[in-house]
Amino acid sequence: MEIDRVDFWAVRIPYVRTIKFAFGERSVGDYLIVKIFTNEGVYGIGGTGALWPLVSGETIRGAIQLMEDYFIPQALMGESPFNINKIIEKMDRLCVGQTMSKSGVDFALHDLMGRAHGVPIYDLLGGCQRDEIPQEWIVLLDTPEKMAEDAKKFIDAGYKGIKFKW
Repeated sequence: MEIDRVDFWAVRIPYVRTIKFAFGERSVGDYLIVKIFTNEGVYGIGGTGALWPLVSGETIRGAIQLMEDYFIPQALMGESPFNINKIIEKMDRLCVGQTMSKSGVDFALHDLMGRAHGVPIYDLLGGCQRDEIPQEWIVLLDTPEKMAEDAKKFIDAGYKGIKFKW
């Protein structure tokens, strides 16, 4: 089995409300969705986190260029999708950093492997460790009163942790 096609889409998703940071604000998120296909008809889908230079040092345009000019032709095409570490090593040699851009490929390869073997990804990573995953919520930068109100609302809703943006 080998990789014979890679499709990807840049997606801009508007946030429900503007995210304020100490160094700026953002009202949309740029994401890259990656779909890797094999010559045997198996595929995997992955996606990146938000691509924003102030947070990740990456942009959606840069991620697209990496996919088109480097990752697809030099690290993915013709490779076994099960050689995940080899593919990641190739991507690391092709560019320094850019971990968010690389993550979409990594996730798609793990998804593909799970589909090929008919198992959930957690089985590939050592098995299920718990039945539930505690969730946290990010309280966005605002007035101290509004942040305290939001934190209480999310704790009351059952979130187990709160992360504050400063």
